[in-house]
Amino acid sequence: MAPNVDDYGSSAARAIATGSGQVVKGIFWVRDSTVTKLDNGSIYMQSKLKENNKPHNVSPGVLRNLHR
Repeated sequence: MAPNVDDYGSSAARAIATGSGQVVKGIFWVRDSTVTKLDNGSIYMQSKLKENNKPHNVSPGVLRNLHR
């Protein structure tokens, strides 16, 4: 992601600049794939779950565990 990789004097500096660009690209790729999978999972769950208008009885123990 360095703007002028060719302007660096040593081959080590060019390698580091090129490698850091690949790391950044990899981070963005992982982020994009994770967001896509989360979106697909959300769509899947919305298609499988139905709205229920019945009142629910939740035990106090479950409510305590949810607040942790």
